Amino acid sequence: KVGVVGCGVGGMATAVALARRGHEVTLLEAVDAPRPVGSGLLLQPTGLQALWQLGLLDAVRAHGAPVKRLYGETSGGRAVMDMRYADLDPLLCGIGMQRGALFALLDAALAARAQLHVDTEIVEIDRDRGYLHDARGHRHGAFDAVVVADGSASVLRAQVSPTRLDRPYPWGALWCLLPEADWPWRDELRQRYALARQMAGMLPVGTAPGDPLRRLSFFW
Repeated sequence: KVGVVGCGVGGMATAVALARRGHEVTLLEAVDAPRPVGSGLLLQPTGLQALWQLGLLDAVRAHGAPVKRLYGETSGGRAVMDMRYADLDPLLCGIGMQRGALFALLDAALAARAQLHVDTEIVEIDRDRGYLHDARGHRHGAFDAVVVADGSASVLRAQVSPTRLDRPYPWGALWCLLPEADWPWRDELRQRYALARQMAGMLPVGTAPGDPLRRLSFFW
């Protein structure tokens, strides 16, 4: 019996992996309607291998956009990053993907494989007896193992191991999805920098289940 705290990409992928191996998995999420946060992400070869082991690589490739090059330049047009996956191995690439698409694929893979408890904010771990306690005073478990995947604002991390660094980043970010249309760099992550203070970029992220329109993720 395994308790997984957090219904983000990490928690969902972990729950799928454990359930596929025959473990009894309970997924506990603080919000009442889990959904993806952010517009797009770049899956690297290590992440793609993990998704292959989960049986999801074909679906990911069907929706995602192959990314062969990572390119970044200054606002004046001087290249400061130019990396190609083929320089490491001709068979390698990244895959840009909409976070909503990856969330939907993981959610479908979880169907009937794990128990999901929403609106359940876990605030304490009883490490000796394997129980999880939520903000309403309810107890969940007992579990033989607990996976803490409740994100950057985790209140459980320090209960598992000493925290080396835990403070807010002194910056923010904006992102959105745009139609790919006539964007010329359909297999590249393109970024532009203003010194080390600001960065804007465009990442091809393909389609999503139920939405065949190819899109880009813009981030600043």
